[in-house]
Amino acid sequence: MNYLSTIKTSRRFPPPPAFTLMELLIAVAISTVVLAITATFIAMAARSTSGIVKQTELNSQAGRTSEFIFNRVRFATSISNDASGDTLTLGFDDDLNVDSDNDKKAYNDKDHFEIFQVITNAAKADYQLIYKSNATVARTNVLIKNSVAKLPGKLVFVVTNSATTVLLNYLLVDKYAPDGYQSCAIQTSFVARNRPDPASMISILP
Repeated sequence: MNYLSTIKTSRRFPPPPAFTLMELLIAVAISTVVLAITATFIAMAARSTSGIVKQTELNSQAGRTSEFIFNRVRFATSISNDASGDTLTLGFDDDLNVDSDNDKKAYNDKDHFEIFQVITNAAKADYQLIYKSNATVARTNVLIKNSVAKLPGKLVFVVTNSATTVLLNYLLVDKYAPDGYQSCAIQTSFVARNRPDPASMISILP
């Protein structure tokens, strides 16, 4: 004999797990610490990256400027600087086939003069480095618009070794505080190929 019986059962599920107040406070504290560390890391990384970019820019600017000055000094027939050391004047022979000064040397004439000069940049409270391709023309080319500074106790342009060598001394400074005030000091020398005296010797420079 088969009996059909219906069994009614009821299932009770446990309530979903919940955080206690203490666990919630600990989680918030840990999250706050992690966020603070992350924010600090991002800020330091941004500052470091900004400093690297600016330092690279200063180095590149100094390299390009020094290379250009070297190129002009190398082919100059005369070199002189003023007493302040802020102005470098270079003489050039425009035509090697013409002896314009009648000294029986066609390669050493001074047909035109070019000028490199450090001038005050009042707007930035620092200096600019400019170049004039012809001393008699008012137009100037700005090689370094701002951030030029003088090295303590040194002239920017020094002419030595019987006017055959130019010493260049200046400083490029980034005044932006957040990236750490980057700077680049330039101290180098350039020798003219067209020397006034072929017998002149280049001594060891300071």
